[in-house]
Amino acid sequence: MNPAGSARPTATIATALTIVAALVADTPVARGASDTAVQLTNTGAAATAYLRIPNHADFAMQSFTLEAWVQRAGIGYGFSTDAMGASIIAKPTENVIGSNLGSWNVTYNNSGQALFNVVHTFSTSGIFIQSPTLPDPLGRHHLAATFDGDSARVFVDGVQRASGVWTLGAVAYGTQDVLIGASNFAVGYLRRFDGKIDDVRVWNRARSEAEIAATMNCRLSGSEDGLVAYYPFDASTLVDATGHGHDGAVDGLAGSLAYVSMAPLSDCLVDVPSAAVQTGLELACFPSPAHDALAVRFSLPRTAPVRLDLYDVSGRRMKTIDAGQFAAGEHRLPIDVDLRAALGTRAGVYFLRLTAGDQVVVRSLVRLP
Repeated sequence: MNPAGSARPTATIATALTIVAALVADTPVARGASDTAVQLTNTGAAATAYLRIPNHADFAMQSFTLEAWVQRAGIGYGFSTDAMGASIIAKPTENVIGSNLGSWNVTYNNSGQALFNVVHTFSTSGIFIQSPTLPDPLGRHHLAATFDGDSARVFVDGVQRASGVWTLGAVAYGTQDVLIGASNFAVGYLRRFDGKIDDVRVWNRARSEAEIAATMNCRLSGSEDGLVAYYPFDASTLVDATGHGHDGAVDGLAGSLAYVSMAPLSDCLVDVPSAAVQTGLELACFPSPAHDALAVRFSLPRTAPVRLDLYDVSGRRMKTIDAGQFAAGEHRLPIDVDLRAALGTRAGVYFLRLTAGDQVVVRSLVRLP
């Protein structure tokens, strides 16, 4: 059982990203009771709920990214024990049976595999890809799926885990609603997710691996370029935080949806220059992608002591260099950062933070094995 308006234009993403406040303050910014996720209880006909978002031309995207944090609690309801699993976010053709149903569907199964189906012709043609099995399927994971007209990709916790080539043409769209936590196919294939879902994002462009990893732990403002719909579920609401009006509503039994704590995200300023850059503090690291060595150049607006910290995507500090005092102007650090000594053979996205007195700037980099 393999299911499967005009988009707003996007602008070029600014070079400078201010990554998590946790990297600036060395601690996550907790949000307390207002930072909530939705918990869907889908264990049977007497306990079932999902979210419905009305169809809109904004969701008829020919290039897109779908993201969410998930944590599975049980096996789900409606044949979600099979290989396809339960839906996280989907634009399905409801109440029918077959394959390649709807426009797109991101699912997560009980083995801990993320799956992505994109459809070209309803019930006939599409693409279906899946990630490898995760070692902790009941853990909290960030899932993302991208489509750019040439390929479909699946990312788990900010790392690409699967991809497939697309040669079929346009993605098919009808009048179907967007569903979170269900697909509602016929003869009981409801694919309803049992567990927590948080920070659901729909973009009208295919985001890169570096972008996904850099912002998956961040709270967005809702005004980011290309962001069509955003559901942080904070303060116990289903409101679309972009202001585009794509608000969700509970379908099924209201008592089977609750707002619970999952894990706090940190404050971010995305797609805008950081305050540090605006005041003259600059940082560049090269090459990127890098293998074993990283050269660092920076510019200071005034004399200050300089420290460099290298972090992984979870916010763990991997290396610190206290470089000493530098005068105002451009400099190259007299020693390179030895990535193999700091990271071993681990590849992925990392962040380099430069602290100069009371100013901070952060840059992302990609490390190759």
